[in-house]
Amino acid sequence: MKKRYISILAALAMLSASCASTPVRMPVTHAGSMSPETCAQADAYRHFMTASLLEQDGALDEAFKEYEAAYRLDQSSPTILLSLASLSLRKGQLEQAVLYAGKAAASAPEDPQALLLLASIYSNKKQYADAVD
Repeated sequence: MKKRYISILAALAMLSASCASTPVRMPVTHAGSMSPETCAQADAYRHFMTASLLEQDGALDEAFKEYEAAYRLDQSSPTILLSLASLSLRKGQLEQAVLYAGKAAASAPEDPQALLLLASIYSNKKQYADAVD
């Protein structure tokens, strides 16, 4: 299992390393280089995957920091927001969970997972009227 984690992290590190060699101020002109936006998405994905592995290992605080790093790089991802909300809920931080789940539901209003998580959090807080809205 650890071997799989290491190989995944190594692959993500190589992907991120290609971002470091791409000049940010100069336009990309040759094939194979990644744009700054693509580099940011790759870095966000690396942080997200690292967070997922840490969460599976029970390192919740470290996982949360990695999810936050991923969110700073890709604030449009409802998946990252749902992970932050879900982990906040696991840590007993209901207000923070509501904040992230609300952002996820707003960014993907037709996503049943975001709406279900938000309703579940409100239900846990005994805010039943908010849960059904």
